[in-house]
Amino acid sequence: MEDNGTHKPQTKRQVFLRFMRYVAVTLVTLWLLVTMIASADTDDLWFSLMIVSALVVFFITIPIIGFWIYSFIKAVRRRTKTDKILLWFHIVDLLMCCAVIYFANQPTHKCDAFIMAQYCRGENAFWMRSTAARYKSMLPDSTELYVEIKNGTVPQSDILSEQDMKELKRLLEEFCGCIGIDANNYSNSGYSRLLFRRIGMGMYSFRFYDHPLSLEQQDSLNSKENLIVYNDSTVFEYGSGAFGSLDFPGKEDFLEKSKSHTEIIKAKGRDWYVNVQPGGFLGNHECISIRPNQSALDDNSCYKFYTDEIYYAVDSAGRLNIYATYSSIKEPEKEDSNIIIHELHDYDTVSKYRKDYSAMGLKRITTVSPNH
Repeated sequence: MEDNGTHKPQTKRQVFLRFMRYVAVTLVTLWLLVTMIASADTDDLWFSLMIVSALVVFFITIPIIGFWIYSFIKAVRRRTKTDKILLWFHIVDLLMCCAVIYFANQPTHKCDAFIMAQYCRGENAFWMRSTAARYKSMLPDSTELYVEIKNGTVPQSDILSEQDMKELKRLLEEFCGCIGIDANNYSNSGYSRLLFRRIGMGMYSFRFYDHPLSLEQQDSLNSKENLIVYNDSTVFEYGSGAFGSLDFPGKEDFLEKSKSHTEIIKAKGRDWYVNVQPGGFLGNHECISIRPNQSALDDNSCYKFYTDEIYYAVDSAGRLNIYATYSSIKEPEKEDSNIIIHELHDYDTVSKYRKDYSAMGLKRITTVSPNH
């Protein structure tokens, strides 16, 4: 019996095509549904796996898509009951396809220790530490505050007022770049946490300790697979949730690349030696030193910059032009006419250079990592 109600017998070809329409629509709908969910996840791993799986079954996928297109054309041109039902599935498939394209074009939300180190510097570090300390001090005795902002909304609290929670949300989003806080004032609590980013089931957080950690405490914490000691009062933490590895992703790579290293800036007929000392780790102070020869690190011809990054360019005369925050600069007793220091005085100017230095024709030297 035909879909239009007539009793004209169907050929084997018609039966096969109808069956393949059902198969194609079912498989494409399921594949798009899984792909849409995967692409909407903050972790792009599953989305990548879906793309790889599509390539692996390439010779199966192409025929299925071909039958899906055939079914769509038939559903549009015909008005039988079966075609109307299939047409609704095709419309849903097209909407899910649009959703996959939309999610795939959203900025990738990633996190690692290098990104955390960038956030835990300067004014941003001040706001994070002060926010954690402020809200811990607001808690009544023997209470805990755990807040995670989801979809732009902050949950209600039995401890703090609605106004306090709104202010917390503002501080976390606008000044700290974080998504939540975990603080308590129990007697055995020595730190507060700011929740930084959630990737899939995993959570990256900052621990801010109330008192400086001893070297023994730092070594003990650093030996744990889910912790990275950044300085004597700040620790990076990774929590994998109920499933997954407890290891902090990329920990060994971060620790290796964060060691002191040397770079060379080549000017016209002259080399400048740059020594980069990362800050934070085991209490060291970050410093970028520039000197005219390898042995001048501590003599009166060495320029030192106590900051996480500086910017430079070599002009047509072969002079090295350095751009750095004015408060970080320590010039040598014997200044060199072949190096020119440009002081960056205010926060907005520093932020502009951090964001647009490449577009301004400058190169960057950073203490975070030579290759990151």
